[in-house]
Amino acid sequence: MHKLIIGLLLITSIAKAQTPLTFTNTDSLTYQYYLKGDWSKLLSTADNAIGQNIDYKRLRQRMGYAYFVNGDYYNAKIQYEKALAFDESDADTRAYLYYCSAYNGDEAASRVYASDLSIETQNYLKL
Repeated sequence: MHKLIIGLLLITSIAKAQTPLTFTNTDSLTYQYYLKGDWSKLLSTADNAIGQNIDYKRLRQRMGYAYFVNGDYYNAKIQYEKALAFDESDADTRAYLYYCSAYNGDEAASRVYASDLSIETQNYLKL
């Protein structure tokens, strides 16, 4: 009897794992994980979505932030660069690219990203 229950649970979990993601549920799930600070679930869901050709600016920004808060500035920068490809004028993405470069010790890149920030943001950051 226990084997039957375990088998059914396994089949159910496999079926859920193979459920295709949509833009809507990807956006909803990753936003929930972002709000909860559940970075591993956010990254896992986002990776699955990208594997299913679901890719958009906010998804990459959320992934970037998940890496950023975990101190992985290298992977955060990669995600923010991909977010920037969706919207080259996004000020928030550019600011995080500056921080990632600065925290990685990449002075040249941080200068480039700093120069792309608005004068107000540069003054606020005392650059």
